[in-house]
Amino acid sequence: MLYSLDQVYWVKSTLKNEAQQIQSVYVEVGNKRINELQFFVRRDTGLFTSEVTGDYHPFYRRMIQHPSMICPVELGAGETVTVYINYIKTGETISLDTKLWEKKHFERISRRDSFLIAMFFGFTLCILLWPVFIALFLSAPLFRYFVIYIFACIAMAVICHWQEEEHRIRLKYEDDGIGFDTTAPASGIGFKNIQARASLLNGGFRFWSNGQGSRFSFWVERSGAV
Repeated sequence: MLYSLDQVYWVKSTLKNEAQQIQSVYVEVGNKRINELQFFVRRDTGLFTSEVTGDYHPFYRRMIQHPSMICPVELGAGETVTVYINYIKTGETISLDTKLWEKKHFERISRRDSFLIAMFFGFTLCILLWPVFIALFLSAPLFRYFVIYIFACIAMAVICHWQEEEHRIRLKYEDDGIGFDTTAPASGIGFKNIQARASLLNGGFRFWSNGQGSRFSFWVERSGAV
């Protein structure tokens, strides 16, 4: 730990490549509930500064499209670099879960995890489709309604995420669709209405979207929710 306050932490790490060839590594911050985070990589040729990322910023601003915050670092033969990580949090507890990965090993683990997740959802989908086939061949309307109810509950659990933090309650929605143009003039009052309701409850509303999906975050301070 280099420096810390109640809301701000600075962590310093020194990386040295003792091999006689270029090494590509990833510095990973595994905690996904950090409000804001920024990497600084200092080497003899100058200082590299990443974009500010974290829970308060769009997902597409990360250097590596991964649930964790990751900074790629390339080390020349015998080179030593210093990595500074600036953590910013507000109203929540965090653990400074920082790891150093070799690039090839990290990508192999990521592919394995993606495969296991795909297998899990594929297996779950097969199980869920079984009652649908039964409902198609049965004439009992009550069973059909039951199947529709189960799927509605599952859909709500997948697309929505409810968090109770220390000082606020947050509702998040994320998808991986085609997104929408946030700079286009709005034709309705939907977002304005949500923002007005959030302000009345001493809260806030933010949304981000690009060609890889959309993300909406609605939060209410506990003092305003009571």
